Amino acid sequence: MNSCLSSFSQNFPGYDFFTKVHLLMLKQFTPENIPDGFWEAIALARNDYEQFVELLQKMNRGTLIRFCWNYEEAAAYFKAEPYLNYVDPALSEDGIDDLCKSIVGKGKDYYIQVVKNPKLMPSDIDLSDPALRILSEAILEYNKRYDEPVPYRGDSFA
Repeated sequence: MNSCLSSFSQNFPGYDFFTKVHLLMLKQFTPENIPDGFWEAIALARNDYEQFVELLQKMNRGTLIRFCWNYEEAAAYFKAEPYLNYVDPALSEDGIDDLCKSIVGKGKDYYIQVVKNPKLMPSDIDLSDPALRILSEAILEYNKRYDEPVPYRGDSFA
């Protein structure tokens, strides 16, 4: 456990690991922080998936990690109020995770619309949505190349 998360655990002992990670990410993240290059890669994935996979294969280790982190942070933005107020309460935690990731995978314009207007938050997930493959593809590429999971933000990957 990194020192930042350890310090957080001491100050907020009642929170589980995933809530801690989510709160730490939100503390540092704003939608405006998402680089244009990230959104260009998302647009490529939506328009030409094979070219997107080739782009992932050309990314160096740090760029691939940052792509995954940007994706996770962008999705995590919706895992809090007011956005969760519009989600079907029967949706599982995994379902909420997929729902948030699908918003990111639909591209910058859609993402910003939902950020600005929480009422546009989808209430349920369409598991056949190709947007759900984007992050998985990046994680698979990383695992294949480096034979290890994508490091958590804050871990050293130099």
